[in-house]
Amino acid sequence: MKKMTPSLFILSVLYCTGCFFILGIIIRTFIEIKNLGAVDFNIDKIIHLLKMSGIAGFCASLGAWIFAKIDDRKKTEPPSSNSKT
Repeated sequence: MKKMTPSLFILSVLYCTGCFFILGIIIRTFIEIKNLGAVDFNIDKIIHLLKMSGIAGFCASLGAWIFAKIDDRKKTEPPSSNSKT
């Protein structure tokens, strides 16, 4: 498993943001077709969706980074002498 570096973190943020953006467009299109019968996208809705997907992508990447740091710490932590195996 690769160590989480700042460049991997940035790539992870961009990847998650892109995935959430595409998912948001698909869901918004489905909902608008179901409710209105047509798709009405303007620049304000796209910018709002981009902001929301950016926040979700950053949070997902931050969670992955935190869990990677926890795993690294567990790997480097010496086993305690009281552990029962």
